Amino acid sequence: MIGKKIRNPRKSSSKASRIGGLVRYFTSPEIKNVQEKCVYHNALGFLTTDIDSQIAEMTALASESVRSADPVNHYVLSWREGEQPSFEQVDEVVGLFLDELGLQDHQVIYAMHQDTDNLHLHIGVNRVNPE
Repeated sequence: MIGKKIRNPRKSSSKASRIGGLVRYFTSPEIKNVQEKCVYHNALGFLTTDIDSQIAEMTALASESVRSADPVNHYVLSWREGEQPSFEQVDEVVGLFLDELGLQDHQVIYAMHQDTDNLHLHIGVNRVNPE
């Protein structure tokens, strides 16, 4: 598996715009690219279960950060060609990833995409601690 942190291409955008754009891309990538397909998505650390409410929750918490203009990180983890992880394995990978970063109690939204030879997982983590 290969991991990569994705830079924010629009640092001047608002927190709400950044979070909304990331989450909508994660969960509905076909809006921008008809070949791209989300095959699984999940979220951790939220009170709500629907996407729009989770965007609002993440935006509200991120807005509490006065020291960071961009408190949400975007990562991509890619499996080798031909590997087909189960949804349970994807959830486990996200848990391990968050543990390694020390962000296990933070808000995270993630989605597995299938548009290349390699399944890959987009992860959006809010670095603002809910506590």
